[in-house]
Amino acid sequence: EDQLKKITDFADKSEDKLLLLQDSAVFTIKRSTLVIGRNKVSIIERYGFKDEKIISINIEDLLNVTVSVSAFLGTVNLYTKYYAKEPLKMKSLSRKNAFLAKRVIQGLLVCKEKKMDINKIPRRDLLAQLERIGKA
Repeated sequence: EDQLKKITDFADKSEDKLLLLQDSAVFTIKRSTLVIGRNKVSIIERYGFKDEKIISINIEDLLNVTVSVSAFLGTVNLYTKYYAKEPLKMKSLSRKNAFLAKRVIQGLLVCKEKKMDINKIPRRDLLAQLERIGKA
């Protein structure tokens, strides 16, 4: 029964979305969302009303995160163990959201590397601290 509680707690925290960012592309059929959770990052691409593609990467499988920006928009580039040739890209975010996503993901990477247990930290507090860590 102790294992069931651990799995249930982990599942509850895994569903906890720390950050959900929509692309800024207004007049397109394709809409994308970047979802950053405690344990994974997902890019959801929706085409029309019913078609969608979801790519999820565990935090421990991420190698690096970078941001490319233009005058108004930014792209988050996710470098992973499995998509080694080209990074996964979340395009058309606002510049502000692209930098925010980078800081939060970088904070998660540092916490995983240091083997910190972030599952018991409330969402709002965790997000603020991840941003701080990701800035450094």
